[in-house]
Amino acid sequence: MQQVEAGKEGEISANIQFTDAFSPGLSIGIGGALIAVSETFQWGILNGVIVALAVQLLFVILSLAFSFRELYVRGRL
Repeated sequence: MQQVEAGKEGEISANIQFTDAFSPGLSIGIGGALIAVSETFQWGILNGVIVALAVQLLFVILSLAFSFRELYVRGRL
């Protein structure tokens, strides 16, 4: 919060709280759907779990890349 512009603290805090509440639910839902799809196509639960974890790893890598891009665009990196 120390690098937030004056007067924008509330907006940033609200965005962080929304992301903290929404992201885990979305991740769990997508993972569960992928496991259900793998069972439907008879790929097995293990393959569904592997696909779900791979997708979550992809999301983590993309989030990290976007966070550094944002810092670069703002000239803070």
